[in-house]
Amino acid sequence: MEKLTMKNVREVLRLKLDCNLSARKIAQTCGFARSTIGEYISRFKQSGLDWPLPPHFSDGQLAKALFKEPADSQDKGTMARPEPDWQAVHNELRTKGVTLQLLWQEYKLAYPDGYQYAWFCENYTRWHGKRDLVMRQHHLAGEKLFVDFSGTT
Repeated sequence: MEKLTMKNVREVLRLKLDCNLSARKIAQTCGFARSTIGEYISRFKQSGLDWPLPPHFSDGQLAKALFKEPADSQDKGTMARPEPDWQAVHNELRTKGVTLQLLWQEYKLAYPDGYQYAWFCENYTRWHGKRDLVMRQHHLAGEKLFVDFSGTT
């Protein structure tokens, strides 16, 4: 779902509830995906808010009402998914033949309700980028020869 500004959300809701336009027509008018329009309209209906919104209703209050957690998912939120040990993952990746997918499969066996593969890869990359390792080397031209080779010999 595309993230809209609250100004755009108010406009989408106005077009739907005041002008009675379809999600397709609103998407064409505003330039957002039809699924995004439908998602925001659905969230508004589930929030229990009345239209038109009171004049003192701020953008923050609207965002809080649209993006609040459903009651049944709040119980699940107390039981957070276990975070992988990224340092151990990084050390394992140094072993020949070990991939992120293999490590994720081991993680899923240990924690069946754990994170999915895309999240696993994305957050490993994010963690790896935060390590901030730098090794500056000064090389004079023609003094050394560097050969880039990857593979087994």
